[in-house]
Amino acid sequence: MIGLGMIAGGLKVGLMFSSFGPIWNRAFARNCRNQYCQEIDDFHIVFFISGDITDFQFRGFRNVRCSYKRRNMTVKFGIAEEFYTGKTDQELKDTVNEVVREAIHLFIQRLKKDKVSVDTEQLWADFEKAFQEAKVDYN
Repeated sequence: MIGLGMIAGGLKVGLMFSSFGPIWNRAFARNCRNQYCQEIDDFHIVFFISGDITDFQFRGFRNVRCSYKRRNMTVKFGIAEEFYTGKTDQELKDTVNEVVREAIHLFIQRLKKDKVSVDTEQLWADFEKAFQEAKVDYN
């Protein structure tokens, strides 16, 4: 299972990004159903979006964590207000799409670094299907 979650640092930014999680999670649930790695069952991408109430104090990717005991991986992505201020809806969608793609790449890199076998061909094939579905659902 692959999932996308978000923690918003304010109401306005929470509303701005609120559609991305459900769209991606629905696309992942429909398209990314294979087991890509014997040691890991779940992959989690979490956006920390700074807003008017909370600034999460980090930008970009951070902490690709792997728990073989819990059989999951998590990567955090910090988003500053400058990241989304003044961007159109389409620019935000495109940026979120690329961040999600990069997160999958980071998961694969980490597993390879740990010398864990991962079916990258199947993962990328399924991800591309989810990616295309998410792009359609945005409209």
